[in-house]
Amino acid sequence: MRTLLFAGLLLSALPSVAHEGASGIVKERMDRFKETKEQMKELRGLLKAGDTAAAGALASQIAEWARVLPEHFPEDSNPAPSEALDDIWLDWDGFMKVANDFQTAAEAMAAQPSMANFKPLGGSCKACHDSYRE
Repeated sequence: MRTLLFAGLLLSALPSVAHEGASGIVKERMDRFKETKEQMKELRGLLKAGDTAAAGALASQIAEWARVLPEHFPEDSNPAPSEALDDIWLDWDGFMKVANDFQTAAEAMAAQPSMANFKPLGGSCKACHDSYRE
């Protein structure tokens, strides 16, 4: 039991440790991605509960982040502890495609909150992480 408790405490501390030492634009984007992860969990719960009004409002917040996300990746903004791969800047067009896909999916969710729109939104996050995150 103690081992499980310790493991849980350790895992819950990992995100804050991962952000330790981050500053400036890197810290901003890491914080925004952490916030988005929590918003996605909340969004799923709202959809399951049938609260489409709250889900739409939350999805609008995610869509707003999606609109400004590329601005948080200026050149030479990849010092540790950033988890971004250099491929973002080496394949800017590809990165912009997945960023635009995220924005499109978030806007669709905001316009029509549903589990049918949740899957593409989550898929857009995964597509970017698979290609552009450590």
